[in-house]
Amino acid sequence: MNLPSLQAICAIRPSQEVLDHLDEIPNCAGVYMIFGDSQELLEGTGYEETESRDPFRVGGVDLLYVGSSSTLRDRIACHFKDDSQASTFRMSMGCLLRQRLDLSVYPHLTKTYFHFGQGEGRLTRWLCQNTAVAIWPCAQAPELEKALIRNLPAPINISDRRTHPYSRYLLTLRSTANGRIHRPRRQPSWVASRKRA
Repeated sequence: MNLPSLQAICAIRPSQEVLDHLDEIPNCAGVYMIFGDSQELLEGTGYEETESRDPFRVGGVDLLYVGSSSTLRDRIACHFKDDSQASTFRMSMGCLLRQRLDLSVYPHLTKTYFHFGQGEGRLTRWLCQNTAVAIWPCAQAPELEKALIRNLPAPINISDRRTHPYSRYLLTLRSTANGRIHRPRRQPSWVASRKRA
């Protein structure tokens, strides 16, 4: 699949502005991209040791996550409502921001999903204040999503990047937070060296 012009995709708006005008987002198939300050968010997590590419930066913010949906408006709203069980993006972001936002994890009894209880509101406020969203309605949303994830560094994406060391790190972080230990087949060397330090 040929990628469309990234300039066309990347008309980004602050997340709070997007939510304030949610009814303007078409509820059709499409791709969305979530941006933020990756250096601040990922500092000290080892991401820079696992990714050789420069961040994909637009308007002073870096690409964090790429998603697709058959109902763009509904899916974007899921990422910014107080329920991490409805969004793997929120679960990963909450784990990365756990100490900063003083978040406690409340596991689901039968699933691997979890939420942050009363901390969900703090997480939503942080996301609204510190991220931006770009939207691209298109019929071939899943194919475009995969192409973007393959061609651009998207640190919070796990699907379609499961072999990337940072995706394994996020899976371990989420599993540990949820009380379930996810052990990668082989631990990346940068994780082992951080444990020894």
